[in-house]
Amino acid sequence: MTLIDLLEQLSKLRLKSDEKALLKKQLPEIIEYVSRIKSLKTEGVKPTFHTSTGSVSLRSDTIKRDRRLRLNGKYFNISTKQKDYFIVDKVL
Repeated sequence: MTLIDLLEQLSKLRLKSDEKALLKKQLPEIIEYVSRIKSLKTEGVKPTFHTSTGSVSLRSDTIKRDRRLRLNGKYFNISTKQKDYFIVDKVL
């Protein structure tokens, strides 16, 4: 198993042969870039929440009742519903 195959398996991606060839060519450059980043002196630098220097304005998290999705109208024929909820397959 090659390094590219291992990376493909670990990332759970399926790469085409031309994508594998491109990654094989780019991998040394990626490793060099990560190495340069690791060598940066970060002692005394405070962690940040955002990369921008301005303040972050967050909207209030409020429920707008008039914007709720209702299971009538164009959604009335959904086969997997229970009361006011959609039933969906497990996503994992």
